[in-house]
Amino acid sequence: MTAQTTTASQRSATDLNASSDLASDTPLLLATGCYSRTGTGRGVGVEILALTGTSCERRGSFEAADPSFVLWSHDARVLLAVTETSPSHLLAIAVDPSGGELQLIGDLDLVGSGACHLEHGLTPGTVLVAHYGSGAVETVRLGADGAPVETIDHRPQVSSASASDVAEAGDADADADAATRQAHPHQIVHVRRPDGTRLLAVPDLGLDRIDLFRQDPRGVPIPAGRLNLPVGSGPRHLVQVPGSGELLVACELNGTIALFHPTDAEPGWELTEQVPGGAPADGQDAPSHIALGPEPGTMLMARRGPDTLVRCPYEPLTQHGSRIRVLEEAAVGAHPRHFTVCGDLVLVAAQEADVITVLRCDTDGLGTAGAPFSSASVTCIAPRPARDAGGRG
Repeated sequence: MTAQTTTASQRSATDLNASSDLASDTPLLLATGCYSRTGTGRGVGVEILALTGTSCERRGSFEAADPSFVLWSHDARVLLAVTETSPSHLLAIAVDPSGGELQLIGDLDLVGSGACHLEHGLTPGTVLVAHYGSGAVETVRLGADGAPVETIDHRPQVSSASASDVAEAGDADADADAATRQAHPHQIVHVRRPDGTRLLAVPDLGLDRIDLFRQDPRGVPIPAGRLNLPVGSGPRHLVQVPGSGELLVACELNGTIALFHPTDAEPGWELTEQVPGGAPADGQDAPSHIALGPEPGTMLMARRGPDTLVRCPYEPLTQHGSRIRVLEEAAVGAHPRHFTVCGDLVLVAAQEADVITVLRCDTDGLGTAGAPFSSASVTCIAPRPARDAGGRG
């Protein structure tokens, strides 16, 4: 594929409130994670921000060492955070409706280290943690109050590649590489097979694969297959396309987007396409986060190095040939690690710029929506869900 990239139009912040999907008088609470002053960055810890239109104010904070990823409980009363420390910790913080009062209700020492992601399990009352540092996935049981109770499974990721496997994939240094590759799981995401089976998918940047799991009634993960990528891809994040069931994967190490099409054969998907994630970059090109865009049939991906957000339309599989193309690319702050879509706004965590960049993505294109707001060493942005979202865990 040849990337078709156009410069995103820069639009005035004066039109934003008129066209935003967010009610101008109803603040949306956002939780942020960061690398903190007590850890390896410049942030405070977990913060709660209130977004109104395109302006933002701080409501509350909780000091913690490198809480690099945060996740709301389904009922929106508790915020979970993992610390990228050794060992990792899983924190549970009760947040009042205004976002101004934060109270620690749980702090569990985990088995693994260097945690970078967590997600609710398929089994109610469980969460899974990806330890980038120690190369493992850990499952934790939560109590009725949403606080962590105990680790019920700790699963190191193990390389299954032989030197010959890697050599067949085209790696000239296969003999040295195969035995020494380090597991680096980076995300946990819910997916569905074509037969409707719900699974957890875990991209592993170090092992160039995506591991699939079910969970037993207690919450222990059960292996359910594996999707392999070419050596040196570095799969970091993925998203499943509604309807078609395809998987779009952001590959950090080779700067590409990989597409897996669902099949009836095990493990349920096959790699059909891997294309550049944007215009050629000088130096580093390390995609970080991929998600569906606000418009149907579009996806967004953050690129560190070029420090941009790309917008790509995609088409379900109808014929051979490229079906992913870069439509436009907008500049954001340095080292965009994560982003979230709020209506037609896209908020980008620019970790090394110490800001959250505010973009708008709509039928007019992708462009600046307003002034960025400060957030030191920000790594993650999580909008608070509706408080009546249910109490699944």
